[in-house]
Amino acid sequence: MNDPRRIVSREIALKKIFLDQYGDSCELHCCGALWSADEWAAAKWFGNKSDLAAGMLKATTEPIHRSLHKLEARKDLAKEGARHFKNLLGYCGLRKSSAPEALAEEWLRAGIDHPELRAELFAQLMKQLTESEGQLPRTSSAFSHDDKAWNLLVASLSHFAPPKAFENFLAQFIRSRAPQHLRDKLEMLFHTSVFYADRSGQRRVASRVEASYSFYTSTRVKRSRRKVMHVC
Repeated sequence: MNDPRRIVSREIALKKIFLDQYGDSCELHCCGALWSADEWAAAKWFGNKSDLAAGMLKATTEPIHRSLHKLEARKDLAKEGARHFKNLLGYCGLRKSSAPEALAEEWLRAGIDHPELRAELFAQLMKQLTESEGQLPRTSSAFSHDDKAWNLLVASLSHFAPPKAFENFLAQFIRSRAPQHLRDKLEMLFHTSVFYADRSGQRRVASRVEASYSFYTSTRVKRSRRKVMHVC
C-alpha cells in the first residue's frame, strides 16, 4: 500500500485501538524522560517546592527554572529548553513582547535545527494546554492563550515530528485534550508528520506535509516567511 492517505488513515485507526487500551500509561506525567515533579521542583533555590512540583505539568504565567526533560547531559540544551518556554509565554501573550511572531519563528527554528529539543518543545506546549482554561489572565490579543498555543502546536507538527519515544504521549494528549473542532484535523496532522519523517530519514517534514493534505489551506504556516497563522 503506497497511498499516503490510506497509510495515514490506517495508522490513525491503529493508534486509536492502542490508546483505547493503553492511553492511561501515555499521559505526559508517565513519560520516563521527564524529571519527576519533586526533582524538577528541587532544582529551584527558593519558593514553595510542593506547589512548584504540583504545577510542573500545568499551565503557568511564569518562566520555568529548568527543562521538563532530563537534558543535563547536554547543559547547553537544558538551558536552551528552559529559555524557549519564555518564547512560548511571549508568543501566547503571557509575557510582554514587541514581536511575538518572531518568538514563534525562533521556536520553530529550534525544533528544526535541534532534534534533541523536539520532545521538550512538545512537552512545554502540552504543559501550557493543561488546566489552562479560566486559570490564565486574558491576553491583549484577539486570540486567547489557548488559541495561540494550539496554533503553535499545529505549526510545530507542520515543521517537525515528535521523536519516536514521545509519539504516544503527544498522540494521547491530542486525543484527550484537543478541542472537538480541531481533534480530527490534529490527529491527521500528527500522523502525516510522523509518516513523512519516518520515510525521509529525518525529522524535518514541512514541505512534504504541506503538499499532502488540504487541511493546511486553513492551518498552514507560510514557509516563505515562516509566519505562524492563526487556526483556532
